[in-house]
Amino acid sequence: MVARFSEWLQAVSRGWIVLAALVVFLLFAGLALPDQNRRAEAVAKGAGSPDTS
Repeated sequence: MVARFSEWLQAVSRGWIVLAALVVFLLFAGLALPDQNRRAEAVAKGAGSPDTS
């Protein structure tokens, strides 16, 4: 099933589709994630990020 999905993805992936997906990702990263970060900081009340990296 995964191999079939992979073959389908390779067949339909064209340059413009990859570019459109990149634009959607960049818009999401630029618009949605900063707001989520502000909300998380407000809820955590300065406790910091749980990320340990």
